[in-house]
Amino acid sequence: MHRRQPDVDVSDILRQQVRGAIDVLRAEQSQEPLDDQCGRGTGPRLVDLFLRHLACRLRHDRKYKAALSRARFDLRTQAVPAATPVTIGRVEAPRRNIELKASDPDPARSLQVSLEIGASDEGWLQQTDTYFRVPHGRLKLREEGAIAQLISYERSDETVARESRYRLVDVSDPAGLKDALSDALDVLVVVEKYRHLLLWQDVRIHLDEVRGLGRFIEIEAVADPASDLSAEHRRASELQDALAITPERIVAFGYSDELVRIDPDRPSRCRP
Repeated sequence: MHRRQPDVDVSDILRQQVRGAIDVLRAEQSQEPLDDQCGRGTGPRLVDLFLRHLACRLRHDRKYKAALSRARFDLRTQAVPAATPVTIGRVEAPRRNIELKASDPDPARSLQVSLEIGASDEGWLQQTDTYFRVPHGRLKLREEGAIAQLISYERSDETVARESRYRLVDVSDPAGLKDALSDALDVLVVVEKYRHLLLWQDVRIHLDEVRGLGRFIEIEAVADPASDLSAEHRRASELQDALAITPERIVAFGYSDELVRIDPDRPSRCRP
């Protein structure tokens, strides 16, 4: 007599795998008790803002707690549909850069000037950034061909060159992780763009064509961990002058913020 196997929601298994990855990463990298945004802990060294928030939601939200409870069975002894493994790469230490974003009425000139001052042409990138709703900062899953990264970052919205703090997490299965995060956090918006990348003295120059927004130029001066950011501000300022980026062209918004502002219904259409 064959024992009927229980029906299993693969998305529930996926959420359980994400939770397992969180637990492993936290055990490896956290030196203090969890500060889960719910009143416990004292500012520990955590793996990422996204991991903190997702752990908090999965532990305290009754909907997801129940979903995970349904998936608690022995995968070694019961035949169940195979879920695609979700592998989250080791989380690196926070990085910093100095950023400046501006509208670009003449991308051809921007490219020419960049090359004339010695920038190297690194070619074109096609990027899809899926942003998720989070209580602090910003969280996006970037898909770039066969490469995918989860990126959390915090940055002020000012019309000047400003500091950005961010973390990068390599992801092996972006589709699976996107489904899990969409269930747990909800999708805010999807940003699609073509990016022409140039490098000048460790500064990234992005000539972006953003679907629904137009053309922009972005300067990112990546900082060393011990930097006081003065050198990065100086290089960003030199590029701003060389590229003739005037103050009225500088924008404070991120692409995701502007897409949501001009089209409030866009998030629901972008949900995977």
